[in-house]
Amino acid sequence: MNGTHGSVIARLMEILHALELGSGPTLIEFIKARNWQAVDAKTRLVILHELNRTITGLRTRNGLEPFNDPLWDERENVFRTIKAILFSLQAAPTGAHAGHMTTTTTTTS
Repeated sequence: MNGTHGSVIARLMEILHALELGSGPTLIEFIKARNWQAVDAKTRLVILHELNRTITGLRTRNGLEPFNDPLWDERENVFRTIKAILFSLQAAPTGAHAGHMTTTTTTTS
């Protein structure tokens, strides 16, 4: 892979190719160790797509449902954890909060 982030993305693709059930913590640590805000959004979306494809394929090959998103009181899964890292709100405008949306109601007299 060429480009500014080619070596990191190539290494990520190697990790995804070798991914096994139970190797999620290693993948998360690899993702956490990189500055994803320096990578353009389109590239991060491609990475997220490849991650989704790999995880769902791995799960189905092992007799599991392709998706297993947690309920609100359960621990996050690998995919959702990595998605949050790739698209964190570090660069968000002041007042933005991860995980919920605020609304403002204006009343007139």
